[in-house]
Amino acid sequence: MTRVQESSRFSLQANVLVVPLFREAQNAEKELPQVLSARQALRQDRLRIHETGNVPELVVEVIGDVLVLLPESEVLVGGGQNRTPVATVLLGQGQHRVPVRCVQQARWNPQRGQPFTRLEHTLPYGVRLAKYQSA
Repeated sequence: MTRVQESSRFSLQANVLVVPLFREAQNAEKELPQVLSARQALRQDRLRIHETGNVPELVVEVIGDVLVLLPESEVLVGGGQNRTPVATVLLGQGQHRVPVRCVQQARWNPQRGQPFTRLEHTLPYGVRLAKYQSA
């Protein structure tokens, strides 16, 4: 898989943050894998989300040679409780531990056992702001 590095240089224009991504020099000739949104990847069965037993953490598994963009505004529906990622992440193939926050107070129920099968909500800006202020 082609590795992609995040640059520490970024640009903030109004309310849009642009973070350039660069390939490592030894992989410059290779074509980058397809980039999918988390919703696209879930629909194509290229994304699986698993409980860890630890409320503020999930395992996100990317299947195949793709990159998946999981925005911090996405609500992950299912599991013991609906949650949202702490930060926007770009994930390559394999399993990744992703820090998350709850979006439902006092609803943790690991016996529910529902798989994470839907990503259909986006947190409004005010709720995302409160998420960061409560950290």
